[in-house]
Amino acid sequence: MALDHYVESGIGERIRQFESLPPREAIQAFFEEIVIRSLSDREHKGCMVVNSALELAPHDAEFRKIIAKASLASRHSSSDVSRQGRGAARSRVPSAREISRSISWPC
Repeated sequence: MALDHYVESGIGERIRQFESLPPREAIQAFFEEIVIRSLSDREHKGCMVVNSALELAPHDAEFRKIIAKASLASRHSSSDVSRQGRGAARSRVPSAREISRSISWPC
């Protein structure tokens, strides 16, 4: 299915790329990529995963499984990065769980 390929080649590749960076750089690169992708999307297509989640998943069990898998991978990755960053932080920062609830890797 095209969505499986998109998740693995697009999102999966970016997750692997960000995970290879130190936590602070990974978080900065995450937000920079969101801005760059958003500003360069002249057709305003958005994210295929988000679009599928909103438009197709309510009506298709297979899409729901793919979306859930992508969402879980994204949350685990952002949680891992924030946990690593917390370990390096000197002051109180939100927990990895708190951070992972509010962010996920861009499409």
